[in-house]
Amino acid sequence: MFWKSKTRVILDTNFLLLLGQGVDIFTKLKECLDEPYVLCVVSATKEELDQIREKPGKHKFSAKLARIMIEQQGLKTLTHSKNKGYADAMILDLLKKDDIVATLDKALQKQVLANEGRIVTLGSKKLVLKKGSTA
Repeated sequence: MFWKSKTRVILDTNFLLLLGQGVDIFTKLKECLDEPYVLCVVSATKEELDQIREKPGKHKFSAKLARIMIEQQGLKTLTHSKNKGYADAMILDLLKKDDIVATLDKALQKQVLANEGRIVTLGSKKLVLKKGSTA
């Protein structure tokens, strides 16, 4: 019997901030993905959320909620010795062939897709899974 490990879905900072806008990203991911997966964040994403929480601004509540949900939902934290403090670079360094990156960041989306990766992003009120081309 062939056993496939769960796909890692790596959530970027801006994707997690959707929680503060009332978007239930966890339910939407279940609706969007039809394969077994494990939700992950990179350590730099947690650091970015902590920095946002400490500063006054419109994303302070969203960052606080995201940090709470990371713990409540049991997201796995991925670490890497390179690129400390910069989440996008850490995500790209840790990205494996079957991983999916959940992000709203257009530059990160482009980099993942250019490397034949997969992304989940917010389309018109729903999540959309996109795959990079192999050509």
